[in-house]
Amino acid sequence: MKRIIATLVFIVFLYNQLLAQTDNISIAFRAIPSVNLPYYGIKIDQILEPQRRYHFPVSIWGNSLNVNLWKDLGLTIPLEKNSNDFFHSSAIYRKFTPSNGSYYLGIVDIVLGDDLKKMLVTATNTGEYIDALEINVAGGYWVDGLQSVPWLHVKQFTIDADMKVTVYRLIPTSSTPIMFGANTEILTTINAQRIDEIYQIDSTGQFIKTGEIKYQPKDYPVSTFSDVSINFWEGDEITVCGLSITSGFKTLELDFGFKVTVGEDNNDIGTQQPKQISVIPPFLYTFAGINRTS
Repeated sequence: MKRIIATLVFIVFLYNQLLAQTDNISIAFRAIPSVNLPYYGIKIDQILEPQRRYHFPVSIWGNSLNVNLWKDLGLTIPLEKNSNDFFHSSAIYRKFTPSNGSYYLGIVDIVLGDDLKKMLVTATNTGEYIDALEINVAGGYWVDGLQSVPWLHVKQFTIDADMKVTVYRLIPTSSTPIMFGANTEILTTINAQRIDEIYQIDSTGQFIKTGEIKYQPKDYPVSTFSDVSINFWEGDEITVCGLSITSGFKTLELDFGFKVTVGEDNNDIGTQQPKQISVIPPFLYTFAGINRTS
């Protein structure tokens, strides 16, 4: 089955290389059909219908869009783009219609050989870069010296109808980096920690991080990273007890069993995880520098 999927992905990729290319991002966005929200970024979402993609030179946005890839599953060692890299591709393949503003929202996949990542990007109506968020990263998976696709994925994502983006990440706990493209056949499990990062896209197209949920590390079968039928958000991990308070540009983390996000005006207060806890002890407001006791 993996060989069949590998062949299909490769054929689709090569075919799409022959499709449209442009130096005008707004033309590319207009040409791609819009997909309804909410959207669930499964590991093979780039080959789902509607299949329409526009390739563009990575230099079109200068250095704003980070096209560097990663060498390891922990995303600690960058695989920098070399000017001599021949098979380096950047293409918009998915578009969404924002519910809170007038800007373009879409997904760009960046591929170099056996490594890839996906960026959720926003742009103005004239194609000028606004912001980007890394939402999926994967690398080559080798068995007996031959690559077997799907790759090992360490990030997935979902986009809600209210423009909330959640990036689900599995971070290996090993102090020795686990490299993409290494012979992971000898690994049956990878100990990793799941972290869900939550972002809100505002009316200007900026990605604002509003919180994160951490889970206790555990041993994951290698198939969790490679099997296209397994999605990170479907896991049964146990959350780590902790309190995260965000006020303006300051974040305070305490060891409690719930998470709180405070808006910049110090009035937007609500629980994030778990939902059943709704009472916040008054001393926490004082401890966080918030002048509110009711």
